[in-house]
Amino acid sequence: MQKIVRPGITLRNVAVRQPLDLTPKLGKLGDKFELTIKAKQLAGFSLVLSNAKGEALAIGYDRAANHYFIDRSKSGVVGFNAKFAGRHTAPRLATGPEASLTLLFDAGSVELFADHGLTVMSELFFPTEAMTTLKLSADHGFTVQELTYSAVAVKVQ
Repeated sequence: MQKIVRPGITLRNVAVRQPLDLTPKLGKLGDKFELTIKAKQLAGFSLVLSNAKGEALAIGYDRAANHYFIDRSKSGVVGFNAKFAGRHTAPRLATGPEASLTLLFDAGSVELFADHGLTVMSELFFPTEAMTTLKLSADHGFTVQELTYSAVAVKVQ
């Protein structure tokens, strides 16, 4: 099996003052993609992947608590276990203001590698239809130095 990353779309110096729908800039989201975010000054933010049914998966950083989070409480089928739904967190271990995040998505999972792997999270989710929209919001304004979206295909040999 071989991972093939298609040429990506890179956005630079994206100022987030209100919720920003990234979907028109990135095009149709694939069921497997990689998203990288680099910032010179990390601020509280949320990246929300959603679908037409209102199901949503939120990934972000809570500056006040100094932790990353993945919230799958509205991500689709969640009622099979009381501990499944909710906001799961991991501490930010990096101490500098700069941040680098890599997110790997597929139809039912997300992996977060923050600050060059100092913080790592992995979560499953079960949407009832494909996630098609990607929005970015910030608590008090946030400038993304660089955001890169790359569709990923898996080739079986």
